Amino acid sequence: MNEAAKTQINHHDESTANTRQFGLIGGVAFGLREILQTYPSFGRVMPNQGIYLAGRMALLVGALSTIFFGLASGLFFGLFFGLSIGLLYGLSIGLMFGFVFGLVYGGKEFVQHYLLRWMLARQEQFPRIGHLIPFLDAMARRILLIHAGAHYRFVHRMLQEHFASLSDKDIENLSEEIEFI
Repeated sequence: MNEAAKTQINHHDESTANTRQFGLIGGVAFGLREILQTYPSFGRVMPNQGIYLAGRMALLVGALSTIFFGLASGLFFGLFFGLSIGLLYGLSIGLMFGFVFGLVYGGKEFVQHYLLRWMLARQEQFPRIGHLIPFLDAMARRILLIHAGAHYRFVHRMLQEHFASLSDKDIENLSEEIEFI
């Protein structure tokens, strides 16, 4: 084989490798853009959309951190201490960093939100998780709340203050008189 043919083959191999690299980078970039998109394309704002996005962000950042730190620490420890130590430390460090970064980038808020709702529902101070939106919609039909986009608010501040000042006994009496759902 002559030199011109070898040069052409080497150039072809380099361009194929470059194409794969750019394709991989472009695919990851567009995939991340799609995952991190703030609102659906139709512009609708739904209840709990912000907390769902925080949870999605936590999963994404946690997974990417796990992969990155796991590979980096696994390669480092694997080069110096052997394959089994590299795998063990890579997995341990990757999971630790993934968990921490996931909590920092939305996971803490996501867990706190649903843990608080669950605790309040267990104490019967709040509708169960699946019944919150129907409860709020029922209150909006009774003109106690106004539904604006993904938010609910009292029709008047004095009404909000009145409900906040009620005792537990008053709330029990009201809840017996009103069927919410």
